[in-house]
Amino acid sequence: LTRTAKEGSAGRLHIMAGAHFPSTDETIKAAGRLAAAGADSILLLPPHYYKGKDEALVKYFTDVADESPVPLFLYNMPANTGVDINIEVICAAARHPNIRGIKDTSGDMTKLGYTVLRTPDGFSTFGGTGNWFLAALSMGACGGTMAVSILFPRSCQMLYEAFNDGRISEAAALQKRLLPVSDAITRRFGIPGLKRALEAYGMTGGSCRRPLLPISEADAGELLKVIRDSGLDEYETWRNNR
Repeated sequence: LTRTAKEGSAGRLHIMAGAHFPSTDETIKAAGRLAAAGADSILLLPPHYYKGKDEALVKYFTDVADESPVPLFLYNMPANTGVDINIEVICAAARHPNIRGIKDTSGDMTKLGYTVLRTPDGFSTFGGTGNWFLAALSMGACGGTMAVSILFPRSCQMLYEAFNDGRISEAAALQKRLLPVSDAITRRFGIPGLKRALEAYGMTGGSCRRPLLPISEADAGELLKVIRDSGLDEYETWRNNR
């Protein structure tokens, strides 16, 4: 998948690939293979089956960073992993020259603010969901890595540009419209819902791998209604060329 994405993008995109195994050695091997396949950087979850203490987490991140041929970005996803990387671990890891940033989906705006405040200037903090993209930008995040941007990239870009240009009321209006869509394709209906929405818009979602089940017809109808009611389709004119 990484190799196909790299070849297909013809150098136009930065390819970030996820590497995660319960053991440090396996994760290091995966990072090396992904880099060889063309990944420009690695997205790294914390170990979450064997949950170590803070010192173990820092060592895990830095050991992988020592061996990775490409930069690492931490991934804080406590809803899925059960591990919420605390600010002290983030700051310690951020001092490593090969650890360049974090995608934080925790929703803890205080911690996100401290991450921006206490990490080096070259360390990038990204909000991990469209549910609170504007809040993350307001706390100093440099951008967002969000599932909703798969369907509504232009809408997310418009919010980002409006915020940076000081058009806060416009950014807030877009955030209000993005919220129910983002929440529907992440927290409420998840990967099956996102795949169904992609198919509905003529893109390729495909089937879910087990143990995930396809979205029901009733849930799919509710999801697509939330998407239509947002009115954000008007901005995604790129879909007309598909």
